[in-house]
Amino acid sequence: MKKILLVFTLFIISNGFAQIDSQTDKEAIKELYKKLGRYEEGYFNSPLNLIYGITTEEFEGVNRVTKINLPESHSFTNNFNSFLLSGDIDLSIELNKLEKLKEVSLSKDRKVNLTQRLNYIIDFDKLSNLVDLEVLKFTDATNNTSKYLLSLITNNIKNADNLVHLKELSLSQFNSRYGDQKIEIPNFKSLKKLEIFNGFVYSDKFIFNSNIESLRLDIAGDYSQNYFDNLKNLKSLYLKGDYTYLPNSLGNLTSLESLSLNNNIIPKLPATITNLQNLKSIFYSNFVNVYLNNELVDIKSLREIGMGNSYSNTAGASLSIYNKEIINNLTQLETIKILLTTDHQSDLSSFDFAKLNNLKNLEYNIDWYSIYDENDYQNYVLPKNIDKLINLEHLYLTIGNEPQDISTLNKLRNLQDPFLFIP
Repeated sequence: MKKILLVFTLFIISNGFAQIDSQTDKEAIKELYKKLGRYEEGYFNSPLNLIYGITTEEFEGVNRVTKINLPESHSFTNNFNSFLLSGDIDLSIELNKLEKLKEVSLSKDRKVNLTQRLNYIIDFDKLSNLVDLEVLKFTDATNNTSKYLLSLITNNIKNADNLVHLKELSLSQFNSRYGDQKIEIPNFKSLKKLEIFNGFVYSDKFIFNSNIESLRLDIAGDYSQNYFDNLKNLKSLYLKGDYTYLPNSLGNLTSLESLSLNNNIIPKLPATITNLQNLKSIFYSNFVNVYLNNELVDIKSLREIGMGNSYSNTAGASLSIYNKEIINNLTQLETIKILLTTDHQSDLSSFDFAKLNNLKNLEYNIDWYSIYDENDYQNYVLPKNIDKLINLEHLYLTIGNEPQDISTLNKLRNLQDPFLFIP
């Protein structure tokens, strides 16, 4: 009898401290998942913290949603007809009901196949309750065959001053209804990271605030405007698009530490890059033609340079790296990463590392898709004077299919577990 009373007492106590889900939050999540094509009947009978993508915290004994994370790789739409999704779908009302939200990361469901245009809308005027929001991401489902029928439309983004704690904003397949007006990113006091992906929005439509430390742009246009005049705090810059010119104002980014350039043709950078005395790394990717500036020698802080080239992006095109001899004069470099495709027209010779005594990490590899094409691969040769890299610690190296002497690698006494690929 005592045992029964003890169990009954513990049951009452444990239930007295039981946490209760916010019904407002639960209904909002249910409607939000429906709009995103992530809804399955019966799934929402579970507690909030057991629903995929949801994180909760307790506020005065009630579980509130603080984080939504729905990557494209997950879907549970077995009993939901995603073909019904079309037109404009406003997510603002449901998001605004989740008053304790700190992070929102949404992806368009890759299993949603559309036959009509679908616009997801976020109206910043309707997010007045989200004063604690720190991260807002709307990313693209890259594997979605109908992704070009999907877009995110932001309304009244310039009026989003209530999001005073927003630190990170990422918008993919971003669109707007501004016509020829400028799209002014609000002066979020806390915003540190901004990412905008859309090849259909032109670069001259944007005005950025000066607080940003990390900026990633994948948009149309050539960035010839004075984009970089006021970004004194910018530490990381990634530019992708169809640009043929970068302005002298690039040299105003005196706090910049990392620069990544992704384009079919990467132009010569302005001579003002010598002002970037905090720049530690520079990356060139997905190019057919690239020019390496002589001025790189004058950036004494530079420690890493990378060049990556996708086989699929250069099929049928010859690869040209102009002024690659300059790399041997970047004597302060500690890391070089080179991943290139080959073809019979490309010249991969002239890489000489004789002066790079400080180099610790070297990756010199061929894109694996072109490794198995004997015609493309036959001209590949090792860089000159690898044996002079006396401080090299890590080596990832593709060895060509022509006989090449690699015995000189034995001179590299500091080398730790080198990875050599021989097809």
